[in-house]
Amino acid sequence: MSFLPLFSFYNCVAQRIDNESALRNIHADHYFRFYYENDFIALTDFYYTSGMNIELVKPSFEKNPLNKLFFRLPGTKKKYGIALDHYAFTPLHIIYSDILYGDRPYAGCFSVNSFRIATDEKKRQQISTSLILGLVGPATFWKSVQTRLHKTFIPAPEPKGWGNQIQNDLILSYRVNIEKNLVRSNSFLLNGNAEAIAGTLNDKLSTGLSVMIGKMNDPFRSYKTIEKKKSEFYFFAHSFVNAIGYDATLQGGVFNKKNPYTLSASAINRFTFQNQFGLIFHYKKFSLELSESFLSKEFKTGLSHKWGGLGVAFELK
Repeated sequence: MSFLPLFSFYNCVAQRIDNESALRNIHADHYFRFYYENDFIALTDFYYTSGMNIELVKPSFEKNPLNKLFFRLPGTKKKYGIALDHYAFTPLHIIYSDILYGDRPYAGCFSVNSFRIATDEKKRQQISTSLILGLVGPATFWKSVQTRLHKTFIPAPEPKGWGNQIQNDLILSYRVNIEKNLVRSNSFLLNGNAEAIAGTLNDKLSTGLSVMIGKMNDPFRSYKTIEKKKSEFYFFAHSFVNAIGYDATLQGGVFNKKNPYTLSASAINRFTFQNQFGLIFHYKKFSLELSESFLSKEFKTGLSHKWGGLGVAFELK
């Protein structure tokens, strides 16, 4: 099966975009995927405001020495990849240069994600493991990026508060996601999900359910053993609950405490609800996805939030 997200939830890991999910499985071991998200599509311009993901999966990445940090999973079919993530957060109002106390801090992030996707056909489960390395802070150039986006592409005011953003700090995180197929038929799949993320950007546990309905390849079957459908068109939805221990985009980085403004630990909501739904179309070696996401309040004085996105993928052999 093959596809890609457009409006993503991710809680993601360190990022909001989650291309390693079985929902977004591509039935190949060599492909490229690009994904862009922006809350402007949901007619808002605050909190998780924009994100971009560039992903390459390739058999030669099996030689990446970082793979030695992942669990040994004999008997599984494995895919290896590298992804770049660039994403940003702003407060509710971006037209003010002063600190907006009680609101979300400005934060820009950039990270490189080395990952492995291991699928067990007999147990009908998938285990994705990721190591994320990057930066949060002015070094990610989000002040310039958002200013240019608003001047050139998006009819929105100039963001004036980036001088108050979370300062430069290290992103180093480890993520494990387990997905288990619970119910299946030719046109319906119900999966259970559990995920753990630990590191300097955020500490989080998540659990939930995902569903796929329509014409699709089985994501728990290897591309080497399945007779792939030439085209796919299906609806998906993913709902889950997050338990948050720490979030550097709200509370500041672990090492650098010289931030103009952060939220206190007592201001953070320790449990959030997230939902994503969308459509995926795949024809031959091309994939397209449209989706929309909802996230409940991340901090006590905040609001719930929606965002959307657009993505494309290409099988390379």
